[in-house]
Amino acid sequence: MAPSFAPSAVTTGIFVMAPPAPKPYFSRYGGTFKTPMYITLSDPLLNATIYYTTDGTTPTTSSTKYTTQLTVAVTQTIKAIAIAPGYSPSLVTSETYTISIPTATPVISPRSYIYTAAVSATITDATPGATIYYTTNSVPATTSSTRYTGP
Repeated sequence: MAPSFAPSAVTTGIFVMAPPAPKPYFSRYGGTFKTPMYITLSDPLLNATIYYTTDGTTPTTSSTKYTTQLTVAVTQTIKAIAIAPGYSPSLVTSETYTISIPTATPVISPRSYIYTAAVSATITDATPGATIYYTTNSVPATTSSTRYTGP
């Protein structure tokens, strides 16, 4: 109502709140793994579009659109959302994959044998930057054992 005006006609509006789309599914739960892997994302809505991030940030429709399996070769958190017609964006779902590739087994050269004279042994490891520890008394080596620095 306004001064000097007659009341207006009544206007009615109907507002429907769209339910959220179902959250995307990951083909594997997160955890600690010894080898790289492939992860697929899916959603029960066939017309849903999935968006994801691998840097821990919250995905939006500006994030990377999921089109094919993801390679997980380093530790990372994958977060995803689903967008579908007639639905509001899904809640964020995420999984963290920790890749912990074991250090290579050290190699002693020359190989084990009964020698009749002193032998200079070398120890190598294929893992870049590995620190090697050793013992000479048949007790398994630990990080408290002697650090290998040369033959």
